[in-house]
Formats: sequence, C-alpha cells, structure tokens
Amino acid sequence: MRDRLDWLDTDQVVFILPTGPESPLLTNEADLAVLARHADALRIQLGFVSQEVKLRQTAGSMGFPTFQTVDLAETSFREWRRHRVRPDGLGVRPADLPAVFEDAADKRQKKLEAQQQRPWRYWSRQIIVLSSAIIGAILLGAGVLFYAPSATITLTPSREKITIKKEITADFNSLDESAGNGSGTVGSRQITMIAKWQSDLVPTGQAELAANPARGKIVFANLNNEPVSIPAGLLISTAADQSPVISFRTSAAIDLPATTGATAEVDAVAVEVGPTGNLPAERLTIAEGDWNNIVQVRQPLPMTGGNIQPVPVVTEADRIALRTEVIQQLQSLAAGQIDAQLGSNEFLSVESLRINRLIEESWSQDVGGKSDRLALSVEAEISGVVIDFNEATDLVYTELVAGVRPGFSLTPDSFRFYKAGNTRQDEDGQITFDMVGEGTMTAVLKGEGVLETIAGKNEDEAAEILKQQLSLDQEPVFRIIPNWFGRLPNFASRIEIILVE
Repeated sequence: MRDRLDWLDTDQVVFILPTGPESPLLTNEADLAVLARHADALRIQLGFVSQEVKLRQTAGSMGFPTFQTVDLAETSFREWRRHRVRPDGLGVRPADLPAVFEDAADKRQKKLEAQQQRPWRYWSRQIIVLSSAIIGAILLGAGVLFYAPSATITLTPSREKITIKKEITADFNSLDESAGNGSGTVGSRQITMIAKWQSDLVPTGQAELAANPARGKIVFANLNNEPVSIPAGLLISTAADQSPVISFRTSAAIDLPATTGATAEVDAVAVEVGPTGNLPAERLTIAEGDWNNIVQVRQPLPMTGGNIQPVPVVTEADRIALRTEVIQQLQSLAAGQIDAQLGSNEFLSVESLRINRLIEESWSQDVGGKSDRLALSVEAEISGVVIDFNEATDLVYTELVAGVRPGFSLTPDSFRFYKAGNTRQDEDGQITFDMVGEGTMTAVLKGEGVLETIAGKNEDEAAEILKQQLSLDQEPVFRIIPNWFGRLPNFASRIEIILVE
C-alpha cells in the first residue's frame, strides 16, 4: 500500500478494502500507524472504504476518514476536512523526510520513462488506427455527398370552386330518413300560435264640417206707445218667399220705451252653423209669433262669421289599408315568436305563415265616420311551416360530393350552405325553396411514385416531371440542404413534400 502511494501524484487517496476473514488487511494498529506515517510524509490525505466496523473505528481514531461506500467517500467533504494532514506526521523525524520524498520521486520518474518507451506493437496499432480513421473519413465523406442531402418540395395543388343549387321540397308527411335519398324532400312541421296586434292610422277621406255660426246686430223699433220687453232667444228669420229661410236668435233680452218709433239693438246668432248664415243687410225682417204687430225688425248690417272646416272621414280604402298592415304585423309577431321556439337546425318559411281564423276584430270607426284616427285591434290564430335545415344541407352535400371531378377531393372546412331566395308555396300548400352548396375541391397529389422518378434530377427536370404528373396551380419550390451539385437527393426517402393549404 505504501508502494502504491509512492507512484501516485495526488494529494487525496481512498483505499477500498475487502471484508471478510479471507482479507485481514490493516487489522493491526501498527500497520495503520506505519501507513499513516508514510501518507503524512508524502502529504497525502488517506481514507478507507470498508464494511468492517472495527476497522473503521480504529482508523477513525488514528485520524483517517472512513466511509461505508464509495459514494459517501466522493460526497462527504465534511469528513475529509475533519481529518486534514498534520504537518508533523506521526512520529516521522524531519531528518527522514528527504529520503521518503526522494524514494517516491524516483519511482514516479521510472514509471514515466517506462511509459515513454513505446514498443513496436504500440506503433503498429497506432498506424492501423490512423489508416482506419483516414479510410473511414473518406467513406463518410462519400456517404455524406451521396446520402446526406435532403430536400423539401413545396407544391400548391390546383383548387376549383364548386357550386350546387338544388330545389328542396318540404313535406309534412316525410320522415327524417327521407333526406339524402335523392328525392329532394325534407321533413317539416307546422307550428300554430295565437297573436294579437293593434294599430291605427289617419283617415284619408275629407268632409266639410260647419265650424262657427254667423253673427250680427238686430234693431227693434216700437210700433206702439206702450213699453215693450223682448225676451232673449227670439227667433228672427228671412221672408218666407226667400229660399231657404234662414233664422237667427237674439242673445239677450231688451226693453223698448213707450214711444212709437223707439229702437233698441241686440246681438243675434244664426241657428244653423256654417256659412249659410252670412247674409247681406236688410234680409232678416220677420219675428216669430205676434211680435211683428208689436215691433219692427231691421238688419242694418250684414251677418258674418259663419264658416266651415275640413275633417277626416273614414273610407273603405282606409279600412283595407289598416287591416293589411295589422295582418302583416301579426305575421311578423308570430314569426318572431316561432323563431324563438326553433332548434339550431330549423328555419321558418315566412311565406307559409297563414291566419287560420280571426278570434277578434275590433274597429274604432265605421266607413264614413268623422274622426282624426282609425284604430283596429285583431287577435288571430296563425300557423307556419318549420323546415329542417340539416336535412336540406345533407341533400345538397350529397350532390356536392357527386360533382367533384376525378382526381380531386373536397377541401375540409370549405363548405358553405345557404337558402337562396324566399320559399315558395303552391295552391296545395306544398313549400319549395332553393338550397345552394358551395365548396372547394383540391387536386389529390400522390407523391410516392413521383418521388422515385425525380430523385437525383436537377430542379428544372424535376419541375417538368411534377407539372406533367401532378395538377398544380403554381411552380414547385425546391429547397435542397446542402445543395452540393444543384440536384435532388438520390433517395426518395430524403425528399419531403410540403402542400400549401
């Protein structure tokens, strides 16, 4: 063990000691002391790995780091620090140190000289290794030139739009499985509900309505020498030979003095409202009853102020227009309420909305009635046809697939289906509508066979082959790594095709 230490050029060594009765190493404390002095003289910190408990206790008491496993010896730095080399050694006299060092140095020098004297077998082995390395490098370079290049080819497949328009019939009696059988028929159902709506409008008819009566002054003259009291409301008229006879009433009572010819003036208002009471002067001369024998009636000034004004009048056209509007509003209301009940795959045929029966219809005015507004309130039972959109989509999708040209396939997520125009309903109540399906079909590019064909070709030759054998929208784009000679790799497995989505 001391000889082993002499050949080492390090400052920390661990001995792994076997255990058991067949390996009685270092069982004597004197052996440990001798080994400790030699290690201290070489300034080497010595440790032991052993499973023997007694050995570890004895070695530990003499200042050696001891461990149960190699892992602990490599990681227990604290244990190594606790047993650092003592500068004075274990009983080694300073005069002995030069001899110990010289002996260990001499051994290491001899080992180094022996290593430097290489035998012929060593040099033969080196030559063989070097030759093999050169040959391998040449073969590797050839393999890299022949096999290592890789390439990607970016291809843009041809794409075409495809559009299918199909007439769909909604059948109340059809089942869901009828969709997609080529008949163009989809299932539908009818929804019935009660709706109520009220609206009004300004009548368009016109009529003249008397607005104000004519007014003026009447003068009474006493025909006797007795006082006369004329009550209010006395009726004064035009002469009977004038047609029509127009009458006024006095608005206040008056008194005439007891003198023949005495006069008094009073306001009078026409009995009939309107312009008929507008009279020239001296037209009102007759008093009702016996008053003509008592007083004389005169109209010194014209009667004026009687007029008319236009007023709205309800016509039959007004009622028809208002009823049409209310019916439309009822259908719109019913359509909104029906839409709220539909599933995500259903739609309402607005053209199928029908009023089954009127529950209540109430008008505010009859025809000819004079009013500023005409109102109508209607409550009705309304029904509409609801159609399954998915079934119609399936029918159109089937024809869309059938319309794809050979060598093409439908591009996923490129489909769009919609109803074109309004639904139509015939006299029998059958509903038809046009369904449109749109999509994109993309050329199917099969590169397995063509890759073997273009392997090893230059880019121009490969491009011509690809354009002849594949349906492309754009020129192929090549990327060769590394690009030694402007040619594609010789192996198809080293070529990758990238499709432009």
